[in-house]
Amino acid sequence: MHFRLSTVNPANAMPTPVVYVSQQIGWDYQQLRLDHLRDAAACQAILDPLGAEGWELVTIVEIGGVGYAFLKRQRNR
Repeated sequence: MHFRLSTVNPANAMPTPVVYVSQQIGWDYQQLRLDHLRDAAACQAILDPLGAEGWELVTIVEIGGVGYAFLKRQRNR
């Protein structure tokens, strides 16, 4: 088996993209207890109104049989 390593000519290389951030984004966080974690309709009924308020679900964890939802939204909405 033969392998050929290709090299990139720096003169033909694509420039690295640069992103400029003019203002740092702040976040608000919220922790929510979900007592009915296994009931999808109940969880959706709780989370949908929060989504309408701009909250984004980050994760749900289960600790000792109880679910906790962690949400975030951009500050200064």
